[in-house]
Amino acid sequence: ITAPAARRYACIKIVPISRMRERRKRRTEVKMAEKKVIVTTDPPKHWCRKMRAHWKNNVGPDKCYITEEEVMERARATLEAYPELDAKEIMDHARHSWVNDLNCGMQIPPGYRLTREQFVQNMWVMVNQPSFRQRASEMTAKVMQHLDKEKKGYVTRDQYLRMSKKRLKEDDVEKIFDALDETKSGKITCEAMEKAHIFFFTDTTDEGHPFNLLTGPLVD
Repeated sequence: ITAPAARRYACIKIVPISRMRERRKRRTEVKMAEKKVIVTTDPPKHWCRKMRAHWKNNVGPDKCYITEEEVMERARATLEAYPELDAKEIMDHARHSWVNDLNCGMQIPPGYRLTREQFVQNMWVMVNQPSFRQRASEMTAKVMQHLDKEKKGYVTRDQYLRMSKKRLKEDDVEKIFDALDETKSGKITCEAMEKAHIFFFTDTTDEGHPFNLLTGPLVD
């Protein structure tokens, strides 16, 4: 063997087969965790009405599209209105929501305008992913944290009314609260709210349930 070849062989790092298998296993697990389910069905009409109501409540009744900068600006406005919130957490949540929730984890070019129609399609993809229920649980926990500042573990009827009256009719708020308060205790827990959010985003057939109105009247 020549001297140059010997030097090359001397630089080779020998990795045990067991370690190589473990690395390969970890890479496979990461790929499986990141893998998205391809959705081939169209969203049902009733479900689309709920998502258009969701858009109207969060983006605006007259807005045809939204950009990343607008999403971040809304996050900054939230911090101005509620300075007690964690700024980094709110801004990180806004960025994560833009990429992973609103745009299905796709690489979005600067200045991209997300239309209402594409938003509805993207949400249909999102709710059909295996990770959606965990995401819904995290979102509900953030809402609960905002409402239950005293960390009691529940929200009262008055608290829920104050939160919802800006976007919902009082009669509709009462119906939603009564459906949430299954034990008729006058209180709703994080678990009850999570159940309602999951119903809102996943149910496609029960058109008369109060949870359909969580973000406002349905939009045709």
